[in-house]
Amino acid sequence: MPDVEDHFGRQLKDARERFRVSIRAVAEETRTPVRFIEQLEAWDFHDMGARVYASGFFKKYAAFLGLLSDEAVHAFDEGWYGAYRETEGVRVQESRARRFRGMVVGERTLAVVGGTLALVLVLGYLVYAVLGTVFPPRLDVRYPAEDITTDVPVIDVEGIVKPETSIVLSGRPVYVDENGRFKERIHLDDGLNALEVEAKNTLGKVTKITRYVLLIRS
Repeated sequence: MPDVEDHFGRQLKDARERFRVSIRAVAEETRTPVRFIEQLEAWDFHDMGARVYASGFFKKYAAFLGLLSDEAVHAFDEGWYGAYRETEGVRVQESRARRFRGMVVGERTLAVVGGTLALVLVLGYLVYAVLGTVFPPRLDVRYPAEDITTDVPVIDVEGIVKPETSIVLSGRPVYVDENGRFKERIHLDDGLNALEVEAKNTLGKVTKITRYVLLIRS
C-alpha cells in the first residue's frame, strides 16, 4: 500500500495508545466492531463490507481520536479503493481458475463419455459379429419371392445376404457382391423345377430356401 495510507493507519493506532484507550473501549464508544478497529489501524480494508459502511466506521473512529479531516478521508478512499482493486484482481484470477477447472473437468467428462461410447460400440459390434456367425445366416430370396408358374424357360434368381455369406444355387456357387446381393440366371426344365438356395456363413451355419417354379410352355 502507499506510504501515506500506511502512515495514517499508524496515526490511528498511535493516537489511541497516546490517549491510553483500549480497542474494546473505542469499539463500545463508537459502536464499531473490534475487528474493524483492528483492521483500520492495520490499514486493512478486506472483508469490511460495502464502502459506505467502512467509511462510516472510519469517520467515527477518526473523529473520536480528533483526526478526522479531508486528508484522512482522502487517505481512506485511496486505501479502500486500492484494497478493492486488489480483491477484484484476486476474484478475476479465481474466476478464471474456476473456468479452467471447469474446462478440464468438461474435457475429462467428454473423454470418459467418449471412451464409454466407443467401448459400447465395440462390444455391440462384437456381439453383432458373433451372433451373425453363431446362428444360421439370414437369407432373403427376393425373386422368385414365392412358388410360381411361368411359360418362360429362363428365370433370374435374386436375393440378399450378408457380404461374408456364400451362396449355392441348385448345387453351383453364386457370386455375392460387396453389398451382399446375388443374382443368377437359371434355365428351367419343362414341368416342376426345385430351385434350392443355400446360404452358409464363416462358421458353416446353413440356411436353405427352396422355390418351386412350374414351367408350362405355351
